[in-house]
Amino acid sequence: MSNPWNIMAAVALLVALAAFVSLWRVVHWHAGPRRVVLMSALVAFVLVPLVVPADPVLRCVLTILVAGVLPAKVVDILRSGEHWQSQSWGRWVEFSLNPIILVHRRHILEPRRSRAASARLLWIGLAQVVAGHVIGAAWVGSGWTTASFWLDHAVKLVAVYLTTFNGGMLLTTGLLRLLGSNVLDLVRSPGLARTPADFWRRYNRNAGQFLGEHVFMPLGGHRAPSRAILLTFVINGLFHEYVGAMLAGRVTGYLLAFFVLQGLGVALTFRARLRGSVAHSVGIVSTLVFNYLTTILFFEAVDAGPGWYADGGLLP
Repeated sequence: MSNPWNIMAAVALLVALAAFVSLWRVVHWHAGPRRVVLMSALVAFVLVPLVVPADPVLRCVLTILVAGVLPAKVVDILRSGEHWQSQSWGRWVEFSLNPIILVHRRHILEPRRSRAASARLLWIGLAQVVAGHVIGAAWVGSGWTTASFWLDHAVKLVAVYLTTFNGGMLLTTGLLRLLGSNVLDLVRSPGLARTPADFWRRYNRNAGQFLGEHVFMPLGGHRAPSRAILLTFVINGLFHEYVGAMLAGRVTGYLLAFFVLQGLGVALTFRARLRGSVAHSVGIVSTLVFNYLTTILFFEAVDAGPGWYADGGLLP
């Protein structure tokens, strides 16, 4: 953090958050002026990472929070302005500070969980995070990372699943609930998904809730599910491409390709309902293979920045 540009990035994050908190008064204005101010804030938040130089990793984090989370919250306010007329200042502060809450009117309907259940989630998540770190560190230090790209990808994917995609989200869910914010389940065992559609119902459910409410449904929803799914994944892919460009310093196209392939998989399996233990097992294995292959694109985008694969990956 001694780099002055990194300090600027941290200041930009704090200023953006303070600006968002100050929007509390705006949500009580009439619809027209409120919409103008909120749209202006949305554009400003999206553009902040472009004007704040920083270390690539910090700039990536800044992009996720300021150009991703805050605009998502602004979109939710724009589409539920009247909801906030009856909400308290305390709930606004929680909404502002908690990066997990993206659809507030759905958040407040979450049933209260017990402290024991929340603590259990936290400890399960923590155990997975530790296991993932141990696996990742042991693999990187083993000297085998260059033996096979496919093995390197598999081991690192398992480590990231445990530390971030599942364990990290379980830990975050349990911790936030223990702190008093009864957030939705961020994940529900995505590794046991039977189809690509089932995977995205289980994984990163706060982002899924936002995309479902504010992208999928306006684009046609269940009236035209295939079109709405594909467009939703394209939009999600474009945002991730923006994040990836902040990390790598260039647009690779890998992240957009990843989300397009995932969108096709979801569209094809959206209505699939597998029955019987054999079908379930085949579905789980098929989904694991599909995710194993497509996530190569995801991590090639990371490799284009700080690096990920020991041998430089498969793609230029």
